[in-house]
Amino acid sequence: MIPALARTLLPLLAAALLPATAWAHALRLTATAADGRIHGHLFYSDETPATGEWVELQTREGTTVQRVRSDATGRFVFAGVGAGDWRLVAEGEEGHRVESALAVAAATAPAAAPPELAALREELRALREEVQRYEQRVRLGEVLGGLGLIAGLAGVAAWWRAQAARRDGREGA
Repeated sequence: MIPALARTLLPLLAAALLPATAWAHALRLTATAADGRIHGHLFYSDETPATGEWVELQTREGTTVQRVRSDATGRFVFAGVGAGDWRLVAEGEEGHRVESALAVAAATAPAAAPPELAALREELRALREEVQRYEQRVRLGEVLGGLGLIAGLAGVAAWWRAQAARRDGREGA
């Protein structure tokens, strides 16, 4: 019975671990727009900054308009961005790729904003980036739920095999 259970559990365990390795070092991107600029942050799923990586600003159709590199903290800025629907595309050297859509509204604030307003915008930008990073994080509850699902499926498979063995008269003889 143990070898049969092992044959059932090992493929399920391998399937469970494959998504974890795929998420282990995924590239993530957060971005906000203000005052004709797009500020962004490029980082890996373990929150390590993606430094020196190219980030492209593209039209909705895929035409590249600007191209910049992320700095030592993974941050980047596109200047002179007009209103519209934009796509941000980043590709890492290891083959990681991330795309993000961003709608930029027309500027409504005066050009000479008071310093308090500029400070408030900076704080809001930082908060928006933090919320975006939080939403992209793989949560422990999701991982445990996935493992519970796999354990449940393994239990159903073991029960089904036991029922089949009982019907065939192999058990208890």
